Amino acid sequence: MDLLRQHRQRSDEMTSRLALGLRARLQQSRKRFNVTHLRIVSFDFHKQIVRLRNRTNDFASRIERALRARVAQARRRYGADHLRLVSFDFRRKVAEFRLLLERRQTELGKRGERLLRAKRERLERLRLQLEERSPLRVLERGYAIATDAAGNVLRASDQVNQGDTVNVQLHRGASVQK
Repeated sequence: MDLLRQHRQRSDEMTSRLALGLRARLQQSRKRFNVTHLRIVSFDFHKQIVRLRNRTNDFASRIERALRARVAQARRRYGADHLRLVSFDFRRKVAEFRLLLERRQTELGKRGERLLRAKRERLERLRLQLEERSPLRVLERGYAIATDAAGNVLRASDQVNQGDTVNVQLHRGASVQK
């Protein structure tokens, strides 16, 4: 019997707890329903539509002003460019460029002449130096160039033996000695 009483007591406790939980949930649901209901009832659709229409009109006005400003700016730029183009004198510009080209051509010619003159003078100096250092110049002063049969320049007498062919180059002419 005790077992049955304990079981009944537990069952009653559980029923009580379940009932309490359900009542609490029901109460929360009612509160949420009331809050949502109040929002729906107090919501003024007409006011919202008017507010949204006003915002849309405001955006449209802003866009229209911005577009007009851009069009006005483009017209001003076009007008300035048009004036520049209309007032541009192609003949005068071509004449200016022709004069500039002629001046540059003259300057280039003068520069080329100076460079050519400097190169010719340098070439003449180098020619004179080469002429001064030429072995033929040495021959004019009475010297001779002696070479063996192979054409090697002889610098000392011990480079040849008696009976070898020796070529002697003088200022005027050459001779062969055996």
